[in-house]
Amino acid sequence: MDRIVFYSVSTIVIFVVAYIWDKKSKSINDISTYEDVEKLAEFDGDFEYRDDGFYVKLKESRRFIKWNEIINVISKKYSVAGESKIVYEIKTENESFEIGLEKSGFYKFKIKLDENLRIINNWQNVLSKNNQDDIIFEKEN
Repeated sequence: MDRIVFYSVSTIVIFVVAYIWDKKSKSINDISTYEDVEKLAEFDGDFEYRDDGFYVKLKESRRFIKWNEIINVISKKYSVAGESKIVYEIKTENESFEIGLEKSGFYKFKIKLDENLRIINNWQNVLSKNNQDDIIFEKEN
């Protein structure tokens, strides 16, 4: 009988601790209020911004990308197992890489892209109508 009580109490304690842990460990990407959106707009995440560019952590390396070296930005939308996945493919003079919506700091990154590049207006509406790749920025020669 003592074992049953011990295991029951232990199980309840584990569930309570797991519940509290889950509530405290919500990521910045969990949006439920306007204040959460404001936090996202200020949250750097895996990015660090300078006037002439930004640092981004990609895999195991940290790279500096200059705004004026970006050749184009392509917005891609994938449907995987019924869920939409949005990524930006960034092409520079030296490399090409993707930054996904799940990347820590993506929301502020999108704001900074809009501020520093001439992103095509209303590209979200175009993207929502199809699953094709859309160029949202292209450097003029």
